[in-house]
Formats: sequence, structure tokens, C-alpha cells
Amino acid sequence: SHAPLSIINYSSIDLMFFSLHIVGLSSLLGSINSIVTLLKSTNLSIINSFLFLPLYCWSIFFTSVLLIISLPVLAGVITMIISDRHSNCPFLDPLRGGDLLLPQHLL
Repeated sequence: SHAPLSIINYSSIDLMFFSLHIVGLSSLLGSINSIVTLLKSTNLSIINSFLFLPLYCWSIFFTSVLLIISLPVLAGVITMIISDRHSNCPFLDPLRGGDLLLPQHLL
């Protein structure tokens, strides 16, 4: 597995993984907030109300949807690296059936 990520000697990596989880959670909650704000600010009684939204609102909406789709995958990869680091799980060890390139492909 990756030497600086899986060896327990480097303690600053734990802080980096924790901060990445916190940043992912805040981005997920921010994207949910922006979608709810956009949906509540439009008049839902008009059927074509989404057609008259400005391009900025559409871009915020689709960016938030993409964040909601992609952030759980990134959190799963970070959790796999943490479990490989602390409990010696075989996610990244090719000798025990793990895939060394899995985090690189998912990230």
C-alpha cells in the first residue's frame, strides 16, 4: 500500500483525513442547503417556473447535485484508507487481495 498513507509513523496524515471528512460534510450540507433554498424560492404553483430561472441558478443547482452524488464516494475512499492505516484492512494490500490503484481511480 501507499507508504506515507498506510504507515502509522506519520501522525499528520490522521489530521488531514479528519479535515477532509469535515470539509466533505460541510460541502454536502452546503449543497443540500443551496438546493432547498433554490426550490423554496421558486414559485412551485407555476409548472414552467424552472424554465425561467437564470443561468446562475441552474449552475448552482447542477453543481450541488453533482456534489451530493460524488462526495459520499470520496468519503468512502477516505474511510477505506483510514481503516487500512489503523486496523490493517486489506483494501490496499495486493498480497491479501486488495487493489493498490483503487483510491487513485476513485479519487
